[in-house]
This record gives sequence, structure tokens and C-alpha cells, in this order.
Amino acid sequence: PLFAMHLGGGYADIPLTLFALLSLATFFLYDKTSERRLLFLSAIFVGACVWTKSEGLPFALIPWLLMVVLHSWKHSSLRSINIKGALLALCISLAWPLFAQLKGLPLSPHGSYDLSIALQEGAIGAAASVLFTGGSFGPVLPLALFCAVLAVHLPNLHKQYRWGLVWGLAALLITLFVYLFTNNAVFLLNGQSFDRQLLLPVSLLVLTLVLCLFPSAVSQDN
Repeated sequence: PLFAMHLGGGYADIPLTLFALLSLATFFLYDKTSERRLLFLSAIFVGACVWTKSEGLPFALIPWLLMVVLHSWKHSSLRSINIKGALLALCISLAWPLFAQLKGLPLSPHGSYDLSIALQEGAIGAAASVLFTGGSFGPVLPLALFCAVLAVHLPNLHKQYRWGLVWGLAALLITLFVYLFTNNAVFLLNGQSFDRQLLLPVSLLVLTLVLCLFPSAVSQDN
């Protein structure tokens, strides 16, 4: 249902989000089993995010690397495997800008337009309206944020799935920064793309929170 209003446009945000969900799901399985091939599969999926759309680098690769760094800090015995997985993700992802340069393609569809950083007039109010009252997914995002607070503070939850909160919340914050502090705010103010960009963090949060708050929805064998 989160995607319903955006299917007709044929934008790459939907496959981008699906690759991100696959990457997060395989990372959860890696955290559960310590199978290195699952981490490598997660790295391949996050690399696919970067190749799918330029937004994959800030909204997928960077938060994914942050998640892996925090996982290494928590599980020092898996640090060498995590480093290999991070290097694999970086090699796949950084191959895209190299390919783009060789083909003469811009790394961003907006060029230097994205590099001007300053709080954009009217952006905060417009973003708040989309987030809490007028977004394409209704109350899902504010409810997800509320449940994220529960997942962090309430005991006796399946805490191993909280890694997804790192990715989901980081992607949300990066998205807000881009639309509040760069000239991309014009696409927020005219209602062109902000909702679509939120598909990725919202979907990651929903997947994570279902596993955290409703573990009975997932069998012990899956």
C-alpha cells in the first residue's frame, strides 16, 4: 500500500526501496546466523541500490555502512567479516561513479544544483505537513516513529532487529537534510518527489518494527 500512489510514475524509487529491503532482510539473517555469505548478499543488494538510482549512495550505502560499523562495535568477533562485506559494498557501489564518468554521465541529475547548502525558505513547514498530515502514506510514518521510540526504550523486545532502525532513521534524517538544506527543496514545495524519497526510510522502519514488536509474525525457521 505504501507504493500504490507512486506505481503509475514508473520511477526508480520503487526498485531502489525493494533492493534496500532485501539488503536489510539479509543483514538480519546474517546477524542471526553469522553466515558471511548473507552479509555479502546484503552488500550486493546495497550496491544494487546505488546502481539503480543516484539517491542510493546517500540513502542506502552510507546508512548501511553505518549499520555495519555499529554491528562491528557490538560484535568484535565478526569485525573482519564485516570489513570484507563493507569493502564488497564499496567496490560495487563506487564502480557506478567510475562507469558514469567514463560514459560522460552526470553523477546527479541536478549537477552542482545539489551542492548549495542553506536552510530553504518554507521547507520546514512543507516537510512537516508531508510527514505528519499530508503524505502519500497517511499516518504510517508518524506511527512508525512512535513505534521506533517504543522499540528503543521498551524491554523484552527482539533487539537484534534494531539494526534496521539505524538504517531507517539515518536515511530519514539524510532525506530531510537534502530537502531542507539544499535547492532540492523546490521539489518538496511543489510536491514533486519528497513523498517518493520517503518510501525507502518508511519501508525499512516498517519491516524493522514488525520484527521488533510482533516477533510472532515470523516463524522460528524463517
